[in-house]
Amino acid sequence: VDVDVDLGGGRWLRGTVPGVFGNRLVPVSYSRLGPGHRLQSWLAVLALSAADPDRNWTAHTVGRPTNGRSRDDHAVSLLGPVDDYTARDVLGQLVTLRDHGLAGPLPMPVKTSHAYATLRRTQASPAEARRKAEWVWQDGRYPGECSDAAHLRVWGPRSPLPGLHERPLTGEEHPGETDRFGALALRLWSPLLSNEQGSW
Repeated sequence: VDVDVDLGGGRWLRGTVPGVFGNRLVPVSYSRLGPGHRLQSWLAVLALSAADPDRNWTAHTVGRPTNGRSRDDHAVSLLGPVDDYTARDVLGQLVTLRDHGLAGPLPMPVKTSHAYATLRRTQASPAEARRKAEWVWQDGRYPGECSDAAHLRVWGPRSPLPGLHERPLTGEEHPGETDRFGALALRLWSPLLSNEQGSW
């Protein structure tokens, strides 16, 4: 489906969303259904919803369960429908984050920020959510997200969780968050988590 969306301020979102069947986007992965898969589906649903508000766009993202002990043979994330005003608003916020990312690396590792945002949305304190996020970030029995090649290049080996000692920039703020990592995590993940249903 071709999309051509005026985001305002001279910004446009143009491109093609593949893998659409009727009103549904149905990406399937043989890997575990992780935050990255869900984020890609979310961006596609936002683009479709903003481009064609007369249809109820949804994404049914399918992958292996994230828990190896699960009895289910697959996990599903359901996103959408989203009204076009919300879709444009969220896309505008994501464009702001992209602009900041073009000016310098964002302290927003995908899996780690997802772990933080998920816990914060369950009323965990920033300190509790940060501890959980650090388990995902740091190396343990298995390599953490800090050992991904891109993060090694940007933050260096055995780097502490980035952004904890920086204030959020203008356009990155989020209520209740005082450091840049936490604010960016909730900016990115809160709209998705508020909309998502699933079996993970």
